[in-house]
Amino acid sequence: MASILGIMISHRSLFSFGDSFTYGTELNDCMDNPSNFTWPALLAKELGYIYSCHAQGGIGNMAISYNVLKRYATSHFKNRNFYVINWTWIERFDYMNTDLDNKGNIWETIHATHQNKLSHFFYKHIDNQVWNLLRNLQIIHSTIEFLKDHDCDFFMTCLDDNLLGKNYAMQFTDAISTLQSCIRPYINTIENKNFYSWSVEKTFPMGPNGHPLEQAHAHAAEYWLKKIKHQLRFEDLT
Repeated sequence: MASILGIMISHRSLFSFGDSFTYGTELNDCMDNPSNFTWPALLAKELGYIYSCHAQGGIGNMAISYNVLKRYATSHFKNRNFYVINWTWIERFDYMNTDLDNKGNIWETIHATHQNKLSHFFYKHIDNQVWNLLRNLQIIHSTIEFLKDHDCDFFMTCLDDNLLGKNYAMQFTDAISTLQSCIRPYINTIENKNFYSWSVEKTFPMGPNGHPLEQAHAHAAEYWLKKIKHQLRFEDLT
């Protein structure tokens, strides 16, 4: 029985999704490929899982959700894989540009920091906090329900505290708070902080562009390992 369980574990993959913080931007080994020293990669190593990173720098939560669904559809042992999803800042807006089609990438993302006409128009005339909350909460809620419906194990974090905050007008409270209450149990933190804020508070080294470096990722992996092992009933498989 032990040998069979060992084979089951060795054939299990950890798929990670997110933006540059999950890809491993500014880590020493992150050149043309994702880093093997991000906290999801380190967790995969500790768990004995095959690691597969599907994060992309700069994308928003719609593209992250799309990547989750796409990976599920194309993977083997679909509900035996472990999905680690790190949601990003809610003001990012993804849209499809089918003319791109660069190695399957059909997403463009608008950032408030982008200095171009489209971004200036979007953030001046369209963007607002309530809309950001509603669309991101709906995206994340639908992803959670999809993974639950398909019996997939998953672990989620979020870089943006606004996702579960109360920074919105009172007339929208019922709609937003209802979705927040559905999502809150699935968003994991470190000492009640998101990964980036926690890294800053702990004064871990940061890259020139503000990404936490190897030390922060190692400590985050250590922090979450016990909880994830318990969630996966890992002690029953070893």
